[in-house]
Parts: sequence; structure tokens; C-alpha cells
Amino acid sequence: MQIPRRNIMILCIGLIVAGMVTLAALGSRGQNNLSAAKQENPTPVQEGVKTEKQREHGKLFSQRYEYRKNQKLRDLKGHGDIQVTIGVGDKPRSSSAPSFNLNEFLRNMTFDSDAILVGQVQDKVSQLTENGEFTFTDYEVTVEEVLKNNATSPINPQSNITVTRPGGAILLNSQVIRGVDLSYKPFELGSRVLLFLKFIPMTGAYKAFRSEGSFVLVGNGLLKLTKESLPAELESEKDAQSFISKIRSQALISCDK
Repeated sequence: MQIPRRNIMILCIGLIVAGMVTLAALGSRGQNNLSAAKQENPTPVQEGVKTEKQREHGKLFSQRYEYRKNQKLRDLKGHGDIQVTIGVGDKPRSSSAPSFNLNEFLRNMTFDSDAILVGQVQDKVSQLTENGEFTFTDYEVTVEEVLKNNATSPINPQSNITVTRPGGAILLNSQVIRGVDLSYKPFELGSRVLLFLKFIPMTGAYKAFRSEGSFVLVGNGLLKLTKESLPAELESEKDAQSFISKIRSQALISCDK
């Protein structure tokens, strides 16, 4: 029996549509897996269980997020991961303000920093802030190059230092909670970073004291580690070595003062 041509065409169209739906589903699944792979692994934590270093760092970030009073992370309930996001604040700029000057910016950042370095992120541990209302992460960074050294506690190349930053993923009471501060994007393990840092004498660690003072090295360029809008010269620098050379020059001037 001969099948009508119209039926054959309908069958072919149906097979094509089914194939497209299958491919779309596979592509979507691949994207979801990729996103999941990029998410931070949560650190298991218990309230009140911290090292002395973590306790001191937790106090620093409790002050930063003190406006979140009585919003304890332990009280959050939900299915799957819970994300608590701190948005980017507005930074109004006067129309009469002078145009951005990169050299002046680097001069001020270098002068205000206790240390400036290039390093590689090796490890991380996330924890609750002291008041239990947000998270922070202590990163272990291997120092590759010191652009400005800490006069109080000099840093040796190839040594490891702790850099603490807001945000991070924790596992608390069987619930994964991800703290995200859009002004301070998290470090990825294995990434190379350029950091302007402030020293924390109490613990011997460092913190990024300004959101525009952290960059990740990608190929020959630099990318900002903040969601804040920055001047074009800081959004993405295509010549990392030129940028770093300018910092070295400013560091020499700063040290001579």
C-alpha cells in the first residue's frame, strides 16, 4: 500500500521537530552542568566553631554588614541552594568632577595599600561572619611577585599568605548557603590575581580594602573582580604588564616618601 505523500511530509516534519527538541534539551543540560561546575564548593561549618583567625575576620565582616541585623543565615529555609546577594551600591559622580586619570588612581591606591602583589589562588575556606548574618572566605594565595612590600611584616616571594574577602559558600545545618557580595567577586582556585591589600595585624592576613583593587590575570590582560561600574581603563586592561609596570613605578615613588 502506498503511503500518501502528505503523510510522509508530516512524519518527516515530526521527526525533525523531535530531533531539535532533543538537541535543545541536551544543550540546556550541558549549560546547567557547566554552571554547576563553576559554583563554589561549600565549606561545612557549625555555629560557634571557628579558629581564632576566622573569629577575627568574622568580626571585620560583621561590621561591614551590620545593617543586616537579625537576619541570621541559620534561619533561612528552602529547597536546594539558597543565595544571599548584596547588591552594588550607587556611586554618584558629579558632572563637574575631573575626568579619570589612571596614573593618579594608581598613585592613590599604591599609597593607601600596605602591600601589592601578584599571586596564585591555591585554597579557600568559607565561614560565617561573627554575627552569623553573612559569609566570608579566607583564601590561601602563593605570592609570585611583590610590587609593594609590607614595611611592618615583609612578604617573601613564593610564600603563602591569607587574603580574606566577603562572601562564600557554606554548608550549615545541611543547607547550602551562598553569600554573594557583587562588589567583591570570589576568587577561582588556580587563578592568578593582582591585589591591592591592607594588612590585618591581629591575624597576619590581608584584605582587599577597596572593591576596585582586585583583578584576575587572563592571558595578557586583566579583568576586574567586581560588578561595580569602573572607568574604562579599569574595566578590562588588555596589557597586564604595562599596568603592572605603572604600579611598580608608583610603588618606588611611594617608598621614597
